[in-house]
Amino acid sequence: MTIAGPAVSVPNRRALGVEYLVKALSTGEQSAANRLAPFLAPDVVYDTNSQPGVFPIGRTVFSGRAVVLARVSGQWPVTFGFARLGWSEPFAEDDGLRVVTSGAITLDIRFNAEDEINHVYLDGGVGSGKTAPVPVGGAVEETPLLVKGLINHARANDTPMVVTYVDELNVPHSSYRGSTAVISPRQISLWIRDAEHGLAAAIVKNPFVTLVYGDMRTSFVMVSVNGEAHIATDPETRRRAYELPIESEQNHDLERKGVAVIVDVLDMAAFVSGVRFTISRPS
Repeated sequence: MTIAGPAVSVPNRRALGVEYLVKALSTGEQSAANRLAPFLAPDVVYDTNSQPGVFPIGRTVFSGRAVVLARVSGQWPVTFGFARLGWSEPFAEDDGLRVVTSGAITLDIRFNAEDEINHVYLDGGVGSGKTAPVPVGGAVEETPLLVKGLINHARANDTPMVVTYVDELNVPHSSYRGSTAVISPRQISLWIRDAEHGLAAAIVKNPFVTLVYGDMRTSFVMVSVNGEAHIATDPETRRRAYELPIESEQNHDLERKGVAVIVDVLDMAAFVSGVRFTISRPS
């Protein structure tokens, strides 16, 4: 019943280490810190101005693997703010990698000869004086970082996305799904624990699904996605679909017996704090 998606290359050691670093920073989860540990050099340095986020704010340097691990994970005052950000995929910058966000935060990461992270520079946080870029709405080709942050943090924010699919009897089913994550610019992943029934079985015959996110508590936020879903079997996509959601979702399926469902975004409408984004169906 499985359908394989396009081939996915395995990330290099540097990119994987940065992925775990971002997850630890933006969630505080112990599982992310555990995965990050082998990617840190023993003499790693973390130069930051907003972590742990306690006053007085100023640049602080933490040194050594154990000390840095303790400072890039855990629930610090800034962790919830980091979680709400959309974090970019790492890209080459000088001789290292850089990550930008939907806010003012940037990360610059350097590596040693063994591709271990040996220097992390966080800028743009509390006390830096830097402001977040002003989002520009309208038609876009990729999921904006601002929207990515909402989707990836939906379950932790107690606003999980609702996913609707149609079964073989043409009966629609809607349910909250806590494992949604933006896995690529026009794809959303879900980890589905039941590999044989429900959504996983239905999309083999009818791949079209709808995902909806809403949060009206502080400002009007709405994201609606129509997409075409398939089950991915390649190990790297399965790894990311499982590890991107929050730790509590992963703990429902410690043996990873579920399936990775990938939703190719056909169209999207998002309204976030007065800014509207749209992705149109491919012609």
